[in-house]
Amino acid sequence: MAVIKNLDILLGARTEGLSKGLAAGRSMLSKFVGQAESMGTGNVGGMMAGGFSSAIGAAGRLIPVVGAAAAAYLGLRSAVTSFNDAASRVDEQAKAADRLGIQLEQYQALSYAVRTSSAASEQDLLLALQTMAKNTSMAASGTGEAVGAFQALGISAQEFGRLRPEQQMLQLSEALAGVTNHGDRVRYVMQVMGEGGAKMLNTMQGGPEAIAAAMAEAESMGMTLSRSQANQVEQMNDQWTRFGDWVKAIWNQIVAAAAPTMTAILDLFLDNTTSAKTFGDIAVGVFDWINSGIALAINGLAIFKGGWMTLQGVVDGFVLAIMAVPAMIEDSYNAIADLVPGMERASTNFREVFDAMQEDVQDQMRKAGEAIDDGISGRAGRAFLDRVEQVRKNAENAAKAAEERIAGGANAEPPVPAASSSTSISGPKSASFGSAEAASIINAVRKDTTEKAVREVGARQEKLLGNIEKLTAQQLAALRSPAGVLIPAGG
Repeated sequence: MAVIKNLDILLGARTEGLSKGLAAGRSMLSKFVGQAESMGTGNVGGMMAGGFSSAIGAAGRLIPVVGAAAAAYLGLRSAVTSFNDAASRVDEQAKAADRLGIQLEQYQALSYAVRTSSAASEQDLLLALQTMAKNTSMAASGTGEAVGAFQALGISAQEFGRLRPEQQMLQLSEALAGVTNHGDRVRYVMQVMGEGGAKMLNTMQGGPEAIAAAMAEAESMGMTLSRSQANQVEQMNDQWTRFGDWVKAIWNQIVAAAAPTMTAILDLFLDNTTSAKTFGDIAVGVFDWINSGIALAINGLAIFKGGWMTLQGVVDGFVLAIMAVPAMIEDSYNAIADLVPGMERASTNFREVFDAMQEDVQDQMRKAGEAIDDGISGRAGRAFLDRVEQVRKNAENAAKAAEERIAGGANAEPPVPAASSSTSISGPKSASFGSAEAASIINAVRKDTTEKAVREVGARQEKLLGNIEKLTAQQLAALRSPAGVLIPAGG
């Protein structure tokens, strides 16, 4: 009976705690819903969703336009590049054919035959034909290494020299067909045409019929141009060259005419010795104003961060209230197990999880209060301004140390800048540079801009604080003691 009575008392106490926990959870949930409705979360969510959808739609309509413009640009660029390459290629081929004494059509057709039957390039063909012309001329006079090759192939160097280059290649290819040893064919071709001829060995071994057929194919496919057509391309290139030189000449004249004016303008800037100082003062003032705005934004972000952490803490507190049920059941079971001999305690750990979550919620709400207090009091923004001021002081200290080393001729190591702090700033009250003017400028700018920034930030913070007090009075009251968790007024 004593056991049953103790169990009844224990269960009654546990049930009372459970009822209080569920009531606290309902209270936190009601506050959370009320705050969300007062803030207009539904309207805000709808506006955000509508804005996001509009942005996606606009981007979808813009993509085809951007794609079409990019395609047009790339197509035009490719067309211009191909046009310029073709003009340069025709001009080079025409001049090469003139140097070799061969018709342009025959040279282009011969180039096609070589490139389609071997690994040689058009540059290799040009080099081989130039070498063959030189070696043939020397062999005709009985000198040079090509004499033996012509004799072995049964070709008269004098008659060979009177042929056109394409005819020479056809005759040389026909003569090589009678050479059975591959090494001899390579040697004869190199003695007549040089290293370029060695790369064209497959073409030469194919026979004159194959070379002539490839040349005819090039002509039938429109790959060759007449000399008159090439002349038109050469004239266009020459005119482009003249036009480019003319444009350069115009710019030369413009520069020459503008030189006195630019010189006078530059003299005005250089003669005004105080212009750089004035601009520096303006720049410092502008950046101090920007820093003030950044500090105000940092305060606002701190308040927003604290509010967001508060909402998270409220949700976590509701979950904590729910978790109190299995924790209390586990405590009741363990209490019974302690009273009943031989009964084992519960194998679960709901109580440990509940206690850990409770500590997390308390820490979350404490940090939220600190963040909001930092934003309202302006501590977050002042910390940023303190860092900016510390950077300026570090620069002044380093400059002062450099001036002292120069004046004293010492080679001391530069001082280590002081660590920045959000609560206190240490350093000299004035900077001593090489001249009194420089020191007064730095001290005046530092003092004026700092006081101005502090006044401006203070005014904006007071205005912001008034708005916050009007709009978030209930939130701040709930923040001090959510779900029965006591948080000091100072954060």
